[in-house]
Amino acid sequence: RQMCIRDRYQGQHFKISGQVFFPKPIQKPYPPIWVGGKTGAAIKRAARYGDAWNPLWVTIDEFPGQLKKLQDLTESFDRPRNAVTPAMTINMHWGEAQFDANGRRMELTGTTQQLLDDLRAYRDIGLEHVIISPSADSTDSTLDQVKRFATEVMPKI
Repeated sequence: RQMCIRDRYQGQHFKISGQVFFPKPIQKPYPPIWVGGKTGAAIKRAARYGDAWNPLWVTIDEFPGQLKKLQDLTESFDRPRNAVTPAMTINMHWGEAQFDANGRRMELTGTTQQLLDDLRAYRDIGLEHVIISPSADSTDSTLDQVKRFATEVMPKI
């Protein structure tokens, strides 16, 4: 972050001077720092340094507890509770529902209505951004799913 706004940095463990950080980012004062992962260590990094937290697939049931943990840790670092934007990357399997080892339908699998219900549930429990990764067997199929998502799902959420 510091190199985005100045030409030198002096920290506890290292210093940087006489180096060029170019091109400077368009976002001011610096681009948002997205921290990925859902382990305790990843959540702690997001709380301390991040502008957004992006775990890979946390269930609807798990998400509120993970989000509370993130917010509590964020406060413990003297940052506002909501300083870190919750986001998530999740695979989408349109059509046939997928089930975990316990027989529970996995989120963002199944019918259009199930996808809509899942996305609304995530939104309602505090998820602000979703990065969708379509499960498809070809580039054409992936593009078809993206277009279908844009026309059939996005306008309804």
